[in-house]
Amino acid sequence: MNGHICFAGDLFTGGLLLRETPTNVVESATFRSAALRIANLEHAIGTGDPIPRKSTLHAPPEAVDHLQALSIDAVSLANNHMQDLGPEGIEETIRHLDAGGIDWFGAGRTLEEAAEPYRIDDDLVVFGFCAFDSPSLTKIEVATADSPGVNPLSRDHVDESLQDLDPGTRAILYVHWGIENVSVPPVAVVELAQDLLDHPRVAGIVGAHPHRVQGYTAYGTKRAYFSLGNFLFPDFHLKPPVAVADVPADYAAEYRTKRYHPVTEVTRKTWPATARTSLLVTYDSDSGAFDHVPLFQDAADPRVRELTGLRRIAVQAWVAISKRIVEGPPALHRTLLTANRVGYTLGNTLGIIRFLYRQNGATWLLQLFLVGLVATIDPRTAMNDRLYEFFEE
Repeated sequence: MNGHICFAGDLFTGGLLLRETPTNVVESATFRSAALRIANLEHAIGTGDPIPRKSTLHAPPEAVDHLQALSIDAVSLANNHMQDLGPEGIEETIRHLDAGGIDWFGAGRTLEEAAEPYRIDDDLVVFGFCAFDSPSLTKIEVATADSPGVNPLSRDHVDESLQDLDPGTRAILYVHWGIENVSVPPVAVVELAQDLLDHPRVAGIVGAHPHRVQGYTAYGTKRAYFSLGNFLFPDFHLKPPVAVADVPADYAAEYRTKRYHPVTEVTRKTWPATARTSLLVTYDSDSGAFDHVPLFQDAADPRVRELTGLRRIAVQAWVAISKRIVEGPPALHRTLLTANRVGYTLGNTLGIIRFLYRQNGATWLLQLFLVGLVATIDPRTAMNDRLYEFFEE
């Protein structure tokens, strides 16, 4: 194949993007000059009802028009939001992508279909895999012989998929793994990536799910990028308790939140700068060399640009530091990961409390705390279900 292949991060073609006329909002020469453009489609496409009591992501069929305008050639469906419109939503997503001429991989109507790779060239394919047994990856439908779902990530399944390739064919793995909203990948993810890079059939790995830029580890010319971050993720509106809302184009929400949590009134979901920064990874199929370009999405306008100046230097510096962390002593790696998770959890929890206080007042917030306390003490009560019940009351 002549030219480079681009791998972009998490992509959501719903929300405020649907207010725009479909056009290519990515202002990147690297992206536009690519021979192929592949991204992680982090949402289902369809008109069905979202599954209950989960932070869901979905968009109507018009989302495909924006995929076409972006010149996206193929999307990975191996992620934790592909089943947000239920099993039927996976099938509907596939129908809309097929109708729009967008190739897909990583999920399917059966396991055989979900495990089928996307073929780039005679000797290069891309597989999509999704972790499914992690506390940070829940309510995931794994495909079976006769039911739709995602292609599951396990070492044995990856090995079987690679063994089935024709002689001389290599694969890039697009993997959904890790922990959301942290910048340091788990030690187990790093160890799995390093192990997979050692496989002669693996050309490289690109990762998704954390919604943050993480670094990479290298093995010769091969690289495993743990998380590319959010490539294009426009703001959207939440309706109670926590579902994507379809609102008029001129609707101006009274409340805004940078976090994804249950609400009691329609609220605009925005993103911090760290969740609007991503890496565009390039792969030269002739030389087998990987490289990356930092991107940034504007806050008020769903438009993506290549970073320049000090911001570009800062992102490149973080990628280099992150590489040193994951390739350094495991004890230091675990310490930094724990600090990152604790810091994020504290800040996120306090931010949600402040938001719910503004939206509902002190009396309501005290009632929420009491409900949570009772659910914690009573072993017969599922905490998550009881809290959702409270928001639905």
